[in-house]
Amino acid sequence: MGLTSASTVQHAAEIFERQKPTSEEQASVALAELTSIEPLVKGKLAEFLGDEFKLTRVSASELLQRSESVGFVDAEGQDSDRLYFNGNLFRRDSVEKAKKVLDSLRDHERLKVSEFDSLLDRSGCASVAEAEQILGGALFDKLKAAGMYDMNIVANPSGETAFITKPSAFHKFNDPLVDDAFDHAKALVAALYYGMTQSNAGRGRIGMISALLRKLISGGAVGPATAIGEDYRVLETKGVLSVQKAPGYGYNMRLLKRDVGEMALRVLTTGDAASLNVIDRPLPGTMSGYTGPEKARSAFRRKQVSESKRLTNDVLHSLRTAGQFS
Repeated sequence: MGLTSASTVQHAAEIFERQKPTSEEQASVALAELTSIEPLVKGKLAEFLGDEFKLTRVSASELLQRSESVGFVDAEGQDSDRLYFNGNLFRRDSVEKAKKVLDSLRDHERLKVSEFDSLLDRSGCASVAEAEQILGGALFDKLKAAGMYDMNIVANPSGETAFITKPSAFHKFNDPLVDDAFDHAKALVAALYYGMTQSNAGRGRIGMISALLRKLISGGAVGPATAIGEDYRVLETKGVLSVQKAPGYGYNMRLLKRDVGEMALRVLTTGDAASLNVIDRPLPGTMSGYTGPEKARSAFRRKQVSESKRLTNDVLHSLRTAGQFS
């Protein structure tokens, strides 16, 4: 049908405007946009929403509370210092924001972050084990909770495996909030990276990722391989891929959403990912599920202990600017 993420979101925006949204609904959209730019203090944010959309103080405060309770925005801190933010913080202006975070860290922490960022720039994706080895558990936790890194979780019969990407990796050539309307590109990258690093040769391990993606983007079929029929079910149900039984052996797949494939190609071929070596002990079984970054981050934040939350709060404060909400 020729639909892309951008055109779908544009149509949704037009439908929203035609429905004559209420002040609270318009304020909700503004809340999502504002908390994507920087963490904002509760009092100043409620005051702005009230003035801008003619809401009473009580209505503005209730809007923030409802938005927080349903997970529409995230919050950290207490009372008047409570900060509201969301997982889009590092999806745009990522270089400037990363610099602010680095400036707030100690010298040895900055070196660790620089080393891990270099790995992501080369490979596009990394394992949690690599992240924890380079960053250390405490530093990785506070940066992950603040949204500086995305965690993509794939599942198979042996358990769950998480891969780390940069939020900005998907948005070098695209509007971050439009393309992030769907997690399809992230799911495709996670599935392909799983096939490159975790799958064994007998199932159809991915070798030349660049050639594979370019063939899919051009409209060609890839296969046959057993893994195609097992590892891409989630993407097939989302309409990203079409999977069909091949004559005699395995399965073939075709890409149905070209823009998703193009984003995945950019992420996985920005550096050395195309020639990535397979780890020594691939995980057995099939990829049977995928959890996107925002859901994974929310689940992690619910498990954070007080000290970890305090460290995340420090990162969020470093992102605040001296603007109208300061």
